[in-house]
Amino acid sequence: MKDDLNTAGAQHVAFVNESGNSLGVLMRNDIEQIASSEELDHMLRESSPAILSSSNVRPAILKLANSETPVPVVDSQKKLLGVITQSSILKSLANRY
Repeated sequence: MKDDLNTAGAQHVAFVNESGNSLGVLMRNDIEQIASSEELDHMLRESSPAILSSSNVRPAILKLANSETPVPVVDSQKKLLGVITQSSILKSLANRY
């Protein structure tokens, strides 16, 4: 997993259950400290409440302002589509101005 993060340049990994529903996220610095797969369950951070992909960006910004973890984006069946991070919001705003 560490090698995959390095290759992708990712700062976090989102985990889902068999139904595709969000279980939580692991941040890069947490993953770098994992010595065994048993530790994985203990380090999984509960993610912020998810937002629907059809939602306005405002709810995501409000959730991100008070969260250390990315906000999951789900479809109407609550399947994880992706995540929004503080960094992605700032980059989007910077590109507009």
